[in-house]
Amino acid sequence: MHSLTVLYDSHCGLCRRIQQWLSEQPAYLRLEFLAAGSPEAEARYPGLDSARTLSELTVVSDEGGVYQGEEAFLICLYALYDYRAHSLWLATPFWRPLFRFGLGMIEALRGKGACEGACGARRF
Repeated sequence: MHSLTVLYDSHCGLCRRIQQWLSEQPAYLRLEFLAAGSPEAEARYPGLDSARTLSELTVVSDEGGVYQGEEAFLICLYALYDYRAHSLWLATPFWRPLFRFGLGMIEALRGKGACEGACGARRF
């Protein structure tokens, strides 16, 4: 695996902040960012559910692997120099519930005022 395409909600302020942060990190893998639900995303990945890619982070590897939700966040962390080790321990049975809880908090922010796009909340 050499690259990952990250499909994110470009109308969401929180999602754009996460995308910006990811793009600024040194990485082992090339990260490409593509607006979920865009004509380009639908053309490149016709088999993906566009509505789901807008509501849940989706990552596609250059080898065809599709990661959604918490798996997508973990593969993004795995791609980063400074966070690969973190991704490995967050994926363990001991830490996975805490990681899942943290992602739940992020999702709650999306729906309660941390973005202005698809979820209709304010911009950062």
